[in-house]
Amino acid sequence: MAQKKELLGKKFQAEGKVFTVYAVSGPGVFAHEGEEMETNDKGEVINPRYFENITVEANLVTAGRPAVGTTKKVSLTLPDELWKRVEERKEKWGANQSQTLRKIIEDYFNGGNGHEIN
Repeated sequence: MAQKKELLGKKFQAEGKVFTVYAVSGPGVFAHEGEEMETNDKGEVINPRYFENITVEANLVTAGRPAVGTTKKVSLTLPDELWKRVEERKEKWGANQSQTLRKIIEDYFNGGNGHEIN
């Protein structure tokens, strides 16, 4: 579990929104929605929210690529010819294997042909 002071300034997701920690208190933190903290003319935070530390730590927004869905590890057996086609598509698109397979599957379910990548 992170030290509470290490949570200051951290961003996390909750209720479909991104919050930023601005104070720690007891077993949790106070956070404001979005990047900038809005205050009234007295300097008080408008609509402060209190979250338990465990909620914050489990939903920290980290550097790197944005999440695109739920990760599930699978083992996929395909004939060598299909793996070759996946590799060709991967090189053509400049994508990694996960991106390539995701795009092919998405296109299939959306009625596309899987020949273009966005």
